Amino acid sequence: MSPAVFRFWNLRVVIHTKDHKPAHIHVIGPDAEIKFALGTWEVIDNNGFSQKASNQIREFLKPRESEFLEAWNAIHKD
Repeated sequence: MSPAVFRFWNLRVVIHTKDHKPAHIHVIGPDAEIKFALGTWEVIDNNGFSQKASNQIREFLKPRESEFLEAWNAIHKD
């Protein structure tokens, strides 16, 4: 399991060390996981979050995008 780069509500934001481009984050909850592409904030994959929850998570995290991109670049030094 990859370490969380951010925690909020009952969710963890994770960037896996051995992951693929484009830069993205995984948001993991007790019974659901969603993956957002950084930059566009499109949903790459959603397993269990409602559309309403997905939108709320996106809007909460978007202001922290530069933080997540820094973490992605630090983890995935190319």
